[in-house]
Amino acid sequence: MAVRGEGRRQGLPAKRFTGLFLLLATLSGLWAVASPAGAIPDEYMHYKYAYALWSGQVDTDSSSYVVPASLALARHKCYAQKDATAGCSLAEVVASEQQPAQPVVTTANFYPPLFYVVAGWTLRLSPDDSGILGGRLVGAVLCSFLVVLAIDRLYRIAGAPTMVALLLCLTPMAVYFFGGFNPQGLELALALLLLGVTAELAVQGKGAGKAGWWLYFLAAAGMAIGRPFGFVWVPLLVGLVAVPLWILGHRIRLRVVAVGLVVAILLGTAWMIGFSVVDPSRTNPGTTVGAVLSNSYSRFMQFPLEWVGNFGHLDTPLPLAVPALWFFALGGVLVMGLASTRTPLVVTALLTIPLAVAVALVMEYRTEAGWGWVTIQGRYVLPFVFAFILLLGFAADSVRISVASRLVVTLVLIWSVIQVWAMLELLRRNMFGQSANPLSADSSWQPTPDAWLIVAGTFVCVAGLAWLYRRTSLEVKGRDLLGSQPGTTGSGQEPVSLGA
Repeated sequence: MAVRGEGRRQGLPAKRFTGLFLLLATLSGLWAVASPAGAIPDEYMHYKYAYALWSGQVDTDSSSYVVPASLALARHKCYAQKDATAGCSLAEVVASEQQPAQPVVTTANFYPPLFYVVAGWTLRLSPDDSGILGGRLVGAVLCSFLVVLAIDRLYRIAGAPTMVALLLCLTPMAVYFFGGFNPQGLELALALLLLGVTAELAVQGKGAGKAGWWLYFLAAAGMAIGRPFGFVWVPLLVGLVAVPLWILGHRIRLRVVAVGLVVAILLGTAWMIGFSVVDPSRTNPGTTVGAVLSNSYSRFMQFPLEWVGNFGHLDTPLPLAVPALWFFALGGVLVMGLASTRTPLVVTALLTIPLAVAVALVMEYRTEAGWGWVTIQGRYVLPFVFAFILLLGFAADSVRISVASRLVVTLVLIWSVIQVWAMLELLRRNMFGQSANPLSADSSWQPTPDAWLIVAGTFVCVAGLAWLYRRTSLEVKGRDLLGSQPGTTGSGQEPVSLGA
């Protein structure tokens, strides 16, 4: 049902949409060029598979492929989990240029094809570092466009707290994967779009127009064939948003939503059944749970830290101050959400955390036989984190705050500091090593664009994004379209007021 008294809301102005897209795409592109080829987690597995797909080697039972020697190198092994710089693989890369093609095996061979079709063609044109970088940049542009589409859909229905909540979803870890040769970046961008458009369809109903429904189908189908078991994410994410809004009185068109879910599930299961490649690294749930229980407390605490950032094959956590700043900013949204009378939204948001942990336990596997423990990677459940943050934002929209403008500016400023600081840490790790002091050590690796140019570009992009996003958020200050009437909660109560 459309919101009474509001009608169909217009999306972002064209210039604002374009500006946000260009700035986010450039920022993601800077993350793409700040790491050497193969440095992003599992990347070397994915670009081998992309080359195989585009060279016609993939079929329903393929398990090994022939790729150029430059793509066959496991480049990350020279410095991942080691106190070495990214430059330690340069000699191997140069030597591989004179070597013949090599047979390889990749764990990406059971992944659905979407990301590899979209970004892998660059490797067919140039099966080397240029092709890897090209695929990264294609992914950065696509992911950025999908995220700005999500911003545009939420702009039609949300208030300032939700808009700031969406910005907090763009953690350094998320933007890092937008610019990586890894299908998780596309999964994260599609998750944001799916969450945003589902909320719009619930609130606007027919007022969302055909574009909203087509974007819903696009996001649902994309997630279903973006990553293994992506079709499981679709009903979970849609349900997390649609159910509490349904309880609050918003009647989403269930028939159309159901069709989207069925199509997504059928697409995903068809691929998984048709390409039933055996993955020997998987373990049964009993083994997984036993391994998790044997983990140390410090290792388990990496789980939430990896929502914010952990770069270089998960061996370079950010300085503790960076995730602390992010959790502080998230705390502002959490306090507002808890102050809301929209109990269904708050309860559902709080349920996403144990649900995320449960899904992580099911998904995880023993990384190497000798380790005896499971690498619990927080990045795997970032779509649940997105749902948690946005649900709190939806609830917080009903809370009137006299200092809303200052709060928006503060949270956007914190996000900006986090982004720039994270980029500096990534460059420090790649150029100077895991624990080296860049002021007293020499760099043995330099990104293709000068490092200072990357830093300056990051600062400019983040500052531009912050300025545009601040304007966007303040434009919807005080708006509350989730209530049954403008300015009320779903139960018809007046919004909670914090402050004079």
